[in-house]
Amino acid sequence: MWSDKESKIDFLNFNETAESIKDLITEKELMPISIGVFGDWGAGKSTILELTKASLESDEQEYIQVHFDAWTFQGYDDAKAALLETIASTLVKKAADDKNLSAKAKEFAGRIDKIRLMGLLMDGGAALAGIPTMGGIQKIMGLFSGGDDGELDVDDVKGAVDGAKDVAKKNKGLIKDNKSFSPPKEIKEFRKAYSDLLKEFDKPLIVYVDNLDRCSPFNA
Repeated sequence: MWSDKESKIDFLNFNETAESIKDLITEKELMPISIGVFGDWGAGKSTILELTKASLESDEQEYIQVHFDAWTFQGYDDAKAALLETIASTLVKKAADDKNLSAKAKEFAGRIDKIRLMGLLMDGGAALAGIPTMGGIQKIMGLFSGGDDGELDVDDVKGAVDGAKDVAKKNKGLIKDNKSFSPPKEIKEFRKAYSDLLKEFDKPLIVYVDNLDRCSPFNA
């Protein structure tokens, strides 16, 4: 019985698949590109990712490669925010030797706190803005099935709304210095900062999202 662990050694002749993936993600005319590796649990998807990474590391062209284990954050953190933080952390490390680039990478990483805050507010129920989001609706709908015989527990619903307000109060420090805080504006600025930073690196960024099949359908 083999252990459930990805391998950097090609025991199952996956190199051909890994090389095909490499050819696709290094083709400039196809960038940006997303590729899905499908297979049953234990079929070797993670091994294919490791082989692809190893092949790119030996390439003459330098790449920024980020590995994100989605299952690690299952139930513990917001997946999107965790992914952004993982990318930002890698960029900060890669820019360590360049003072100017390092400052921009750290500034970009700092923006993720605001993105996370917006996610918390929306996920808890956007009662503050008066606009419920799908994340908030799904969480509140989950409360409906928690009572006996499917009855609505008013106290639970009230608790969910109060919880959203509590999140806003506890995280008020993140936005108090900017009275004109605007989610759409923050998202636009975040995307621009991300795009500008990648242009300055002038290297392709490759993100591997692993173990997605282990996550619940909602998180995946």
